[in-house]
Amino acid sequence: MNSIQSRFVSWSGEDRKIGELVEKRLEGKLSDIISDTYNVVYKKAKAEKSSEERERRKFSYISKGDSQSDYFKTIELVIKYISSHLDLTDYLVGAYATYTTGLVTALLKSGRLFDGQRDLLLASLIRSVFSDVAVVVHYFVEAVNQKAEAEKRQAMERRER
Repeated sequence: MNSIQSRFVSWSGEDRKIGELVEKRLEGKLSDIISDTYNVVYKKAKAEKSSEERERRKFSYISKGDSQSDYFKTIELVIKYISSHLDLTDYLVGAYATYTTGLVTALLKSGRLFDGQRDLLLASLIRSVFSDVAVVVHYFVEAVNQKAEAEKRQAMERRER
């Protein structure tokens, strides 16, 4: 188990139930949120079907605090690819901010504004998002470091010739 994985414990009980409600309320809005996010990352109006499915699966994991799934494998692959297109700042400020704004806005619109569960739902969503951000940053930095190490090795090999 990698170090980032050991830092997360899957949610249970009430936390998981609230997360499941968040997921249910946002289910019908995810396609638009994902498309808006991919438009920022890849300058594409619509995410490819496989990308959307992967993002939906990822959201299902994070919304319920499911760290026992293949979430970590999924996010690692996504971030390795994204890190070859954007730096961390552009990703967080552009793409992830777009994603988070879409999630929060959709959640607020999903029920009455002063629904008795609003604060619990928002807290759960924010916890999900920040948990995901922690993992994203970890894998992003790891991918950048791996790329730098490979470039360093190549430079050393060229000098040795």
